[in-house]
Amino acid sequence: MLNKLLAAIFLLWILSSCGTTKLLNSGTVHVKYTVSRATFNDHLYENKTRLGNISGSIRNVQHPAGRRWAANFKLVPSVHFSNTDYVSGGSRISTTTSLIEPLPDINIKRLSGLGNLKLTFHTPIGQFTFNGGFGGTVYKFKEVGFYETFKTSEIRKLGMAYTGFFTKRFFVMIGPRYFNDGNEQYVFAARLGYFWGNISAE
Repeated sequence: MLNKLLAAIFLLWILSSCGTTKLLNSGTVHVKYTVSRATFNDHLYENKTRLGNISGSIRNVQHPAGRRWAANFKLVPSVHFSNTDYVSGGSRISTTTSLIEPLPDINIKRLSGLGNLKLTFHTPIGQFTFNGGFGGTVYKFKEVGFYETFKTSEIRKLGMAYTGFFTKRFFVMIGPRYFNDGNEQYVFAARLGYFWGNISAE
């Protein structure tokens, strides 16, 4: 888990050093509590690990400089990566032995890009954001021990978050999100972020 966290921080540092566009001005690494339910081949699955799933996002965050009280509405992009293991208590008949066997675990590695409508309220104690997003996702579907393939789908998102800067560049972001790409995922995430954008222009 520590190796994944360090890799995510290093990737976000590389992206910030590459002159990432003004629209994508921040990167976050997440420690999440996730409840994810999915249906594969008519069988219900749930995520194997709910706490401690490390992932990262590239996003747009409004810097609070000069904004004690304010509100605005924006359309901004975001990019998300996740790696989720699913398990099921179900069973099936083996195609090779004709015996009943437990359903195999499934791993989904997903990369998603979304356009988000974001309503943000700035206050002296931090900012509160409500957003909805729509976009596309490409993901690697792996039925552990059997086969793997790549798939694409539409994806929708609803979310709200509190963002508080504790230094000029570093911030925390806390809040729930809901994703639906044909399967449902509920996420409560605690994020540590770094803002690499132009503060004076924000």
